[in-house]
Amino acid sequence: MAQVGWSALNTTYTGNFKDVHFVSSTVGFAVGGNNSTGVIYRTNNGGTTWTATTTAGSVAFSSLESVWFTGTSTGYAAGNNGKIYKTTNGGVAWTLLTSGTSTGLKSIQFPGGTTGYAAGGTVMLKTINSGSTWTSTALPAIPGGQNTVAHGVFFSTVSTGYSYGSYNFFQGWINKTTNGGTTWSMLPYTTAAAINDIVFPSTSMGYAVGNAGGIYATTNSGGNWSMKTSGFTGDLHGVYFVNTIVGFAVGDSGVILKTTNSGLTWVRQITNVQNTLQDISAPSSTIAYVAGDNNKILKTVSGGITLLVNVPDESVYCNGYANLHANTVYDGLSTLTFTWNASPYLSSTTSAMVTAGPLTVDESFIVTVSDGSLNQSDTVVAYVIPLPTDSICIVAVDSTTDYPVLVFEKHITGPIDYYKVFRESNVAGIYDSIGFLPADSAGVFIDSNANVQVRQYSYKISNVDSCGNESLLSAPHKTMHLQVNAGAGTTWNLLWTPYEGVFVQSYEIWRGTDTISMSLIGTVPGSNVSYSDLTPPSGGLYYFVRIVSAYICQPYNFKANTNYHTSRSNHANNGLVNPGMNAGFSATPLSGNSPLNVQFTDATSGVPITWKWYFGDGNTSTLQSPS
Repeated sequence: MAQVGWSALNTTYTGNFKDVHFVSSTVGFAVGGNNSTGVIYRTNNGGTTWTATTTAGSVAFSSLESVWFTGTSTGYAAGNNGKIYKTTNGGVAWTLLTSGTSTGLKSIQFPGGTTGYAAGGTVMLKTINSGSTWTSTALPAIPGGQNTVAHGVFFSTVSTGYSYGSYNFFQGWINKTTNGGTTWSMLPYTTAAAINDIVFPSTSMGYAVGNAGGIYATTNSGGNWSMKTSGFTGDLHGVYFVNTIVGFAVGDSGVILKTTNSGLTWVRQITNVQNTLQDISAPSSTIAYVAGDNNKILKTVSGGITLLVNVPDESVYCNGYANLHANTVYDGLSTLTFTWNASPYLSSTTSAMVTAGPLTVDESFIVTVSDGSLNQSDTVVAYVIPLPTDSICIVAVDSTTDYPVLVFEKHITGPIDYYKVFRESNVAGIYDSIGFLPADSAGVFIDSNANVQVRQYSYKISNVDSCGNESLLSAPHKTMHLQVNAGAGTTWNLLWTPYEGVFVQSYEIWRGTDTISMSLIGTVPGSNVSYSDLTPPSGGLYYFVRIVSAYICQPYNFKANTNYHTSRSNHANNGLVNPGMNAGFSATPLSGNSPLNVQFTDATSGVPITWKWYFGDGNTSTLQSPS
């Protein structure tokens, strides 16, 4: 969870805001516009909702640059073409005043109830009757200066004020009056960059900001100015001090700078915007509003301080320990404290990094981070996850029973309780559990319910830890199945399904007249699945295909007992082998009164050539189906 120091407010406006002014923590106004028309937005609920006004009577506003309220009811706005507007009902309706100039005005301020000042271009205006009439005061000439332009005016009292701006297109100047603007004198300090805004939180302490990141401070009513550094080199457009200690400056690239030591040092705050910010109004040390280009109005309720806290979720194995780290992003100056909710699993409840465990089930932990004013919490979950999947080494074939033999080496260490064995069902891709092996037994499982003479089989394994978590199934291993078909002449063609699960460098081809005595007759590359026996002996023949892995599987934890590194297919014959016999018969009837005549019918499989029957009365018969 996080508290972002500045968040964007929604006004529905699509143009640029130039100025913002709040008369309380909830009641405020923002003005702006484009080259021709302007707009005034007002809010009564701290910026949650805004109401727009675009006309004075029936006449559209000119684009507006500045707004000032003397209270909750009476306010003034100034902008292009020398237009000044006034409201006496809290911004609901506005009237156009007669300013006497068509020069664009950049700022307006009323330091007294009826006395106000406006400035812009080469014009300085004053009213002493709440804007009914305005008089103009000429700006003093700057020696060697050309293109002198006023960017604004600020009065620390009704009679003492400062005008500021640029000359020679980029250099800055500051003028001062002590008689309500009747006369102005240039202060002895001029700046290398234009001055864009000035504020005096007291009659003696003042701050000015301008282009190229310029921040200037005076402690003697402008008699001397000292330059401050913030590390920001873009243009600054607005400055505001809540008191003589805490102040803000805003400018290009979404920058907001804050000082908490009367401007000695400045800290850039996190805004997450890149818009040019034009002005700031802070009705308290924690609540502030910023206006800027592209309909941007930002608000903070934490003095602009951002406190981000994030504890990433962690995963551990059964009975494991999780390292939990409360990561923070903080642009304040206080020392952060960390408090974790009490838990028997935590190594500490007051550290940024703690250890949790041993864990047998998923556990949640909550940490609260505080700087003494802001408090933010985050919840982290430590998940108990299954152990990694082990792997089958090979599926061998028992030479006597033809049962598949799964072999694995138990590469995964951890609190394993047992292993589960799976065989593919009659539905492709669906594996059924067919058995298990205790963790302390050898990694050998004989599938006595399968026979490679019948078909091929695919197997997977998993492990289950002592917390009951089962791993994913392993990659499959699949046995081979061989078929033999007659080819041209006396040739026998062998075709088999490949072994799956290990790299097969080559297949060995074995042949014999029975399944006991068989010999190697050839090899083919592992990419082949067929072989032609071009010069076979006559008569019945048996074949099987075998792979030999380069790696010898050793499934025993205590010693290398039996080496497993081969697997073979079924024994397939060429069809000329006499099938084995299996005696069988049927009898009719099976019951009745004595004497009973019973017909016996031979049902022996294979190719028998002689028969001998033994009856319960001691008689015998050599007929195939006696009665």
